[in-house]
Amino acid sequence: MTAVVTLMVPFLASCSWESLPVSRRLWQKHGQQIVDWLHLRLAQPALLLHIVAAAPIAELTEWPFLLTVTFGIYCAFAIGFTLSALRSNGDIQAKSLEGA
Repeated sequence: MTAVVTLMVPFLASCSWESLPVSRRLWQKHGQQIVDWLHLRLAQPALLLHIVAAAPIAELTEWPFLLTVTFGIYCAFAIGFTLSALRSNGDIQAKSLEGA
């Protein structure tokens, strides 16, 4: 499990570093669009291929890991769905896609 977490840290760090200049207003919106494109089209696929190639397959197919990941995804969707439904005054039909 430690190997899986070690592999995911660079992926999560790249996501947070990509949004840092926007919050600090270091460049304009057009500059952020270029960085977003480079990040999503070049950096993330390369990093994901590296993570998949180095991942220990034996640890990824264990039931506790699979159940934990599935439950984590469900919780993330439920929180997003609940927050978007509360912001829209209960318009569940229109906001169901915002939870994903």
